[in-house]
Amino acid sequence: MTRTLSAGDDLAPGFAVADGTEAVRQRVVQRLRLFRGEAFTDADAGVPYIPDLLGARLPSALAASIVRSVLLSVDGVEDVLRIEVDLDGSTRQLSIDVEARADDGTTVGASVTL
Repeated sequence: MTRTLSAGDDLAPGFAVADGTEAVRQRVVQRLRLFRGEAFTDADAGVPYIPDLLGARLPSALAASIVRSVLLSVDGVEDVLRIEVDLDGSTRQLSIDVEARADDGTTVGASVTL
């Protein structure tokens, strides 16, 4: 069960649930926003932002590889089609833009900025 997210990717009010492609997209966004070690129920879930992505200047191919492995662990994601990782040193913002193929063959896109 995937709770519905609002336009700002926060939990929507009420008890609505998403299904199909939208559920996969929301799980991708939630996983990209989760710092590894942040979830007390599964310390290995999430992206190793600290120190792997935010604590070091990694080549973009290595950063994409880390994100790819996280995305492939998301329920409903069959393959990762595109990953763009951009760390802006002046604003200290990390942007991740991805496209993945869901189990049903549809394409799911998601973007997060931290």
